[in-house]
Amino acid sequence: EAPWIEMLQEEVGSFNAAKHLLRAYDAAARVIPETCALVYSGPVRHYARMIALDPERIVDDGSDYLRPPHYQHPVWGSEGGSVYDVTPPEHMRRIRELGVLALAHADSALAEATKGIRALRETRDVMEAIQLLTVYYDEKIAATVAALIYVETEDQRDRELAEEQADEALSAYLRAGEFMHRNLDPYYRRISGSPLAEAGVELPELMILEREDRDQIWAIFGVE
Repeated sequence: EAPWIEMLQEEVGSFNAAKHLLRAYDAAARVIPETCALVYSGPVRHYARMIALDPERIVDDGSDYLRPPHYQHPVWGSEGGSVYDVTPPEHMRRIRELGVLALAHADSALAEATKGIRALRETRDVMEAIQLLTVYYDEKIAATVAALIYVETEDQRDRELAEEQADEALSAYLRAGEFMHRNLDPYYRRISGSPLAEAGVELPELMILEREDRDQIWAIFGVE
């Protein structure tokens, strides 16, 4: 990492600031790959089915044999499919920690820097956006698990819990979206000529689409 720190030090004027900035980049760069690893590897549905069958079988993190109740580890390690080394909630907890870590190092870099302050403030805002998105990703996965549990149980209380969790996910997305629209869109317009967008869709429209996604939760999961 020495060449990277040396390069960053030229931008921020301080070895410590450069080191913190590199740590922020490292943590932030792992958020999307780690989230996609969970979404596309398949344990979310399987985990929801296990919880639907017996909510007491997996409490907190069934993938850690050092944490009680210890019987969870062999249950998740066998019936969980054994290829999934962590449960979805534990996986997402670690992703949220990456967001917190990225923002903390960005704040420390800004405090230690002696030059390049404007660019560092903008980088710090990017890290805060990533931290807010990790909260959204966590809430969205939790909402997905809750909805899948209701699909399995058809219990009214599970439906209510799923809708509450979906509301939390929507709120988390709107907090992230509003922050990015306010703080990052001007920055991206300046450096690229365009605001933030996903597949050509800008943040105000993305927030509308997320509200529609929340309203259509049961249609998405094939439930009336």
